[in-house]
Amino acid sequence: MEASDLELRHIRYFVATSEAMSFTRAARQLNVSQPALSHSIFQLEERLGNKLFERSVKGIRLTPAGRVFEKTAQRVLREISAGAQLLAESSGRIAGEIRVGFVNSVNIFWLPMMIGRFLKKYPAVKFSVESIDISELESRLLDEKLDLGIGFLERKRQSLKTLELFVENLVVIANVKLPTKKSRSMSLDEITSFPLVLLRTGFCTRELIDTGLDGSDAQPNILAEFDSIDAIVSCLQEVEAISVLPEHACRWEAYPGIKVIPLKGDRWKRSVGLITPQLTAPLPTVSCFVDFLRNSTKEKNF
Repeated sequence: MEASDLELRHIRYFVATSEAMSFTRAARQLNVSQPALSHSIFQLEERLGNKLFERSVKGIRLTPAGRVFEKTAQRVLREISAGAQLLAESSGRIAGEIRVGFVNSVNIFWLPMMIGRFLKKYPAVKFSVESIDISELESRLLDEKLDLGIGFLERKRQSLKTLELFVENLVVIANVKLPTKKSRSMSLDEITSFPLVLLRTGFCTRELIDTGLDGSDAQPNILAEFDSIDAIVSCLQEVEAISVLPEHACRWEAYPGIKVIPLKGDRWKRSVGLITPQLTAPLPTVSCFVDFLRNSTKEKNF
């Protein structure tokens, strides 16, 4: 069999499997049976004359040949997607898939709300959205496994470009039973006088908090650290403590037992924006979504 006998199905199945690193998960994502997926991968390996995956009781991993082929396969799918999007655009339609990665503490309600509004306007678009840490987000953008990243923009990113959407403040989130002063804002010293529930070390928001706390003589009393904002808010509904989180992370009014207090000083600000590969031109559908986000945030429409 020749490589010219390859079908698009083989490439799609290979890319899905290489990203999931599991035949079971890839088959579920593709909505095909696992035997059908495995058979297609076997056909692909046979036609290319190379093993693409090493199989063992511990799972699967790409062979050296598989890693070489992965980049080509991803590029093929991207070019086909670009062609389909350009055809749709020429007929006045916006269609195709947008793969978005976001830093957890940016999100919760703002990004899903924007995507919902965009889909209402362009129902032929499909989104694949996942929450990952900033290092993984940058890596996947460079490997063209994501079309767009959304995160905080303080870091310098080699081979990536950024576009600011808005600047947001960090705010204090507190249990309503906590005896905070009846003031319009809290100072750093006041923060350290209360028990804290924070995002774990490694999050961009936590880095900013730690930098601020380093300038205080008081030793913070950290009760718990979580890797999600939902978990922090749920904890604060039960315990008399505070957290420091981005102001747009949640619709705070939806959480009973929680109050929001501004922070004093300019240090508690984050620049939120888009992160994209430096050298790769965005697909038409991605460009349309980027323009939509820019216009919505410019008008403070969130």
